[in-house]
Amino acid sequence: MTPHKIILIFLLIIIFFHIMSPKEVIEGLTNKIQNDVLLGVGADYQLYTYMGGTWDPIKIPKGLAKDPILLAITLGPDGNLYSAGNDFHLYKSSKGGWMKPKQPSATEIIGVATEGNQLVLVGQDYKLHLYNPSSGTLTPMPGETGPVRSVVSFQGDSFAVGKDNKVYKWLNNKWASYDPKATLIYLGVYNDQLMGVGTDKKVYTYGGKPGSWKEIPGNKNTQFLSIYGMKHSTYLKFGFH
Repeated sequence: MTPHKIILIFLLIIIFFHIMSPKEVIEGLTNKIQNDVLLGVGADYQLYTYMGGTWDPIKIPKGLAKDPILLAITLGPDGNLYSAGNDFHLYKSSKGGWMKPKQPSATEIIGVATEGNQLVLVGQDYKLHLYNPSSGTLTPMPGETGPVRSVVSFQGDSFAVGKDNKVYKWLNNKWASYDPKATLIYLGVYNDQLMGVGTDKKVYTYGGKPGSWKEIPGNKNTQFLSIYGMKHSTYLKFGFH
């Protein structure tokens, strides 16, 4: 047998074992398993999961997935989900449903976020407050924190949607204009991308320059109040499907 034939046979053996060997499943949008999962609170107060081209309603656990109180959610520093309700109260996940923890007595809530190891609430005064789960009290955050509708951490910085629906960045203890061309009601982060819900209640991804918000596929039959990105392991922890 010639050396060329030996090399050819060897290569064919390698190709055969490559084809027959089990392949690693890459988690991504193609198989509906994501390292980061994008959730949306619909205008119908239903929780949805983004599947890369469609929004699928979450059906289980029913107590977390659909509730007339839902406006926005966040994963708190204690590992529980928190939500802002349309009754302006704070809610916390418990046994597959929502319950009221100790409530701030003076400030009503329109938004929730997690900044580092702190739970941040947006009050009806459009300012940011730190929530203490043990006492149920709020402490105003230092600086000129208002007027904003929502806030999110992205790549080490804090961003917010202002009461005027434009995007701001936290600089020198106050909000500085970041995208004056934006028309948003909510900000979120998904797969290391800055995302937003427009005043038209559709979901957009930021293109890196003012006004460059691109609508994501799948918005046709859904409207949203807020969005939230979480790890796939966290998604499974709460039993969402």
